[in-house]
Amino acid sequence: MRVSPRVEGALVLVPSAAELLTILSVASPLELAWHTASVGALLLRRRWPVAVLLAVLPAASFGCLLIAPMAALYQVAKDVRVPWAVAGGSVLIFLSALVPWWPGEDGRSSYEEALFGVLSAAMMSAGPTAVGRLVQARAQLYRRIEELARARDRERALLTEMAAAEERARLAREMHDVVSHRISLISVQAGAWEATTEDPESRAAAAVIRGLGAATLRELRQLLGALRFAQRPPGLGDLPSLIRSSGLPVRCLGEPVAALPWTEAVEHTAYRSVQEALTNIRKHAPGAEATVSLSRETPDGPVLVVDIHSTRPTAAATATAVRIPGGGHGLSGLRERAELLGGRLEAAPQKDGGFHVRVTLPEPRSAKTPATGPAEPQPPTT
Repeated sequence: MRVSPRVEGALVLVPSAAELLTILSVASPLELAWHTASVGALLLRRRWPVAVLLAVLPAASFGCLLIAPMAALYQVAKDVRVPWAVAGGSVLIFLSALVPWWPGEDGRSSYEEALFGVLSAAMMSAGPTAVGRLVQARAQLYRRIEELARARDRERALLTEMAAAEERARLAREMHDVVSHRISLISVQAGAWEATTEDPESRAAAAVIRGLGAATLRELRQLLGALRFAQRPPGLGDLPSLIRSSGLPVRCLGEPVAALPWTEAVEHTAYRSVQEALTNIRKHAPGAEATVSLSRETPDGPVLVVDIHSTRPTAAATATAVRIPGGGHGLSGLRERAELLGGRLEAAPQKDGGFHVRVTLPEPRSAKTPATGPAEPQPPTT
């Protein structure tokens, strides 16, 4: 059990001051003044323990005060880590406590008195020294236990991280085996279709499929690398390559806004939103043109606003387009991403026949949950 410094001071000073009352009738004014100064010096025992011990030695040699010299020696044994200094202080107290038991002027001293004096001096020096060293050893042991506990926590965190890394590597291998092979086959078939077909529109569609397959493989490799090595996920800086590989006529606005230092979670969510919107335009609005706009608003803090607008699909492209079924979870997945960051997603058809998606993403300090978590949901597919 730890004792606060105030309680410890009261346990030392109150008995020492009370001991002064026992010598009022036997001590001379000079001795009384010296003993009072010795008790007052105990107030400085924490800052200068050795100096206080030297100051109370005369009080120990007079034989009137016992508590003040023992308290000073205890403080030296407790705070001083130099063994020879503690041993020297203990010897000084022992010799000072022997002074009152020296033979008087007549040189006579009984055997019992001498033995009692030696035992009393030994108790005054050995007792406080042993207790002080015990308290110091206990404090050192407590600090060592705390260090071991911190080391154990660090080791546990390292083991957890290693287990997570192994699990990420396993997931990466599974995804590579299941997905990469099939996407490669799609790209190869699209390339063969592009090389053998004579229809220009079919050749263009095959080229787009082959390009999308290659882009998907590159992104899959990035995702697998992130699972293996926790690499940076794609962000706003990767939007130009995403737009180029989309196979759509896209106009991008707000490049200076994209260069602002947004957090990784905000950038990644904005990237996925643009990716899903362009994918939906390609699937459901053939021949439409798209506009991606980035802007910054500050209602209650910095907010990144991403607008994706598509025009009305052309009739010719709609007639020749191949309908691709969707799962219907793309926009709902994006809405969940935005809400995790404290933002929102709005998607609605427009009067001109187009479609508009608006995503607002605040900085994490105003988000409902932390910007990053232990695991990120996979990119939604439709």
